[in-house]
Amino acid sequence: MDLDTDAVFHHLVPQTYMRGWKHGKSSVYFIAKNDENIDQDWTRNTKRLAGIDYFYSRRAGALYRTKKDCKKFFKPLSGYRVVLENQVLTHPLELNDHFSRYDKWDIYLLNGTKVSEEKKQSLKKEILNIHVRDIEAGWDYYYENFWNSIVEDILGQLIRNRYSSSIKAVRRSELIKFMVSLEWRTSPSHPVFMEIYEELLDIVNLSSLKTMKIPEENRLYSFLDTEYKEFIHNILLKYYYEFLNDRGPIIVEANKIINELTVELLIAPLDTEFITSDNPVCRLQNSANRTEYVFPINNKILCAIRKNSSLIPTEFYRVNYLNKNRVFYYNEALRKNCTEGYILKEKNLSLYFK
Repeated sequence: MDLDTDAVFHHLVPQTYMRGWKHGKSSVYFIAKNDENIDQDWTRNTKRLAGIDYFYSRRAGALYRTKKDCKKFFKPLSGYRVVLENQVLTHPLELNDHFSRYDKWDIYLLNGTKVSEEKKQSLKKEILNIHVRDIEAGWDYYYENFWNSIVEDILGQLIRNRYSSSIKAVRRSELIKFMVSLEWRTSPSHPVFMEIYEELLDIVNLSSLKTMKIPEENRLYSFLDTEYKEFIHNILLKYYYEFLNDRGPIIVEANKIINELTVELLIAPLDTEFITSDNPVCRLQNSANRTEYVFPINNKILCAIRKNSSLIPTEFYRVNYLNKNRVFYYNEALRKNCTEGYILKEKNLSLYFK
């Protein structure tokens, strides 16, 4: 994957997805999770919503890095020799893995002259201004650019087969991969992964990482303020990179759903519609006490992932036209699942909740 972008603000929930609830050019109503007063102006532009600066970026000192990354990070040091405690650091990976000790580095010109402290700090600033943003570019190139056409193709099938109990499963694999990747991308991340990670910390007696603050000047990025956050974020960066290269646990989960589970499209009636949020993939315990995923495709269509039925093969979407109360039920679950807030298309709570 040889992609790049200049984007600094990285969306955890893609703009192209949120615009399914837009009014005007690119605005949505974003309501704080526990606030039911929508009389004030809750309008937010999707350009700066549900994202974090440099979230998918890597730079010098990152725990997850490739050799190619490190060559890019330390290009400013070509023409210099780096020594740490009488050991010459020559390999880019070595430089990266010891970057946290930069203040102890001695940097020399190739003629043997030691650089001044001022020059050393100037080089550090130059190194830290280099970011690898191939993951952010990959989301855009492989997934986000195709979202609108996926929705349009599904809508086309629904319109041509109005009130049918099943339709051809157009763009099914792409829909599932988009949904699964969103559950990993948003905050908090994938619930099963987070649960395993928490248990592992307890087993190895490292729960203190959660409160172990990283000094501001040593943070890889400003949002990674504890050892816990930095470690888990680097694991996720590795998984995102692997997913965009068709390997790793995210693609394994997506393929399991593609091959084994049923996708049901739940349609809202005319007098109500679905919300979405900054954490739109929601896991529910259904009436059979089984876990199902729900994910709003737009304000009128909710995707539900359920155990496969021999009556509905994977080449078809099951279609279910809901009544108002069922829409309210799912909306309440989606609202509870959000992190900071949820998104409406219309500024009218009666369309979404009892």
